[in-house]
Amino acid sequence: MGRIKVACFESKNIEMPREKAIHEGVSSLSDGELLALLLDTGNPKENVVELGNRMIIEKGGLTGLFLSDVPLETYGVKKAKKFRLLAVKEIIKRIPLVKSESLSDSDKIYEAVKMLFYNKTRELSVVLYLDEKKKLLYMTNFEYEMRNKSFVPVEKIMRDAISSNASFIILVHNHPSGNLTPSREDVLLHQRIYNSASSLGIVFLDGLILSNDTYISFRREKIPPFNI
Repeated sequence: MGRIKVACFESKNIEMPREKAIHEGVSSLSDGELLALLLDTGNPKENVVELGNRMIIEKGGLTGLFLSDVPLETYGVKKAKKFRLLAVKEIIKRIPLVKSESLSDSDKIYEAVKMLFYNKTRELSVVLYLDEKKKLLYMTNFEYEMRNKSFVPVEKIMRDAISSNASFIILVHNHPSGNLTPSREDVLLHQRIYNSASSLGIVFLDGLILSNDTYISFRREKIPPFNI
């Protein structure tokens, strides 16, 4: 009897957020109930709503879960659930970029990509490939496990530019330290991309360095190779 009671209790709580959403709308759900819909199942010690509520408290709310680098590992969240949450996290970050109609200047680029770098503690490089109207065609990113270092393969960037039929390329990376001054390596990388793209008839539109709340533009500041 004990086993049957536990099983029924679990089943009832799995359906509870779904039933509430059906009858009252998704907007009626609490943060924990919304998370429960994504998690789908609980664990041997918690039903799915309890698991969702615990994660909301443990990880600092929805902001902590989806807008920061807080680790998702916790009791009762297996690998499949973790990657489901990571997928939602990445989608949220990419929405402003996907919605952008034209990345025609540095301010628009910054607004479109800043969520990708929010609270990043490691250096991340993002390459944007644009069509002739400066709309996003394709995006790649490169991140090293080492702090303050990101490997950016110029040859691969050019291959991706050709395969996506890009007219423009943008490179954006962060300096987690908050110091936005380009390093010698930053300048050399931008020069390599500029020269390689030019040889293919592709325009290297700009390079941005970001911190959590601001950025610099190579083109606007006339930093090499944009100083001519």
